[in-house]
Amino acid sequence: MPNSGPCFRESGGAVRYGHYSHGSLVGLVAGWAAWIAIVSVYARWKLKQSVQYMSSMAVGHGRST
Repeated sequence: MPNSGPCFRESGGAVRYGHYSHGSLVGLVAGWAAWIAIVSVYARWKLKQSVQYMSSMAVGHGRST
């Protein structure tokens, strides 16, 4: 599968490969699985950034008492 990209004229990568080799249902499932994986990684990354930003704004952060 690493070099199967030039075989297809449409874009889609693994989704197209699954669609052509195993049918529409596999292509649909592969597409949704890829989308969910990308969205969940992005959401986790943004949550981590938000927590770091908010922790830097905490009262007393960086002050020695």
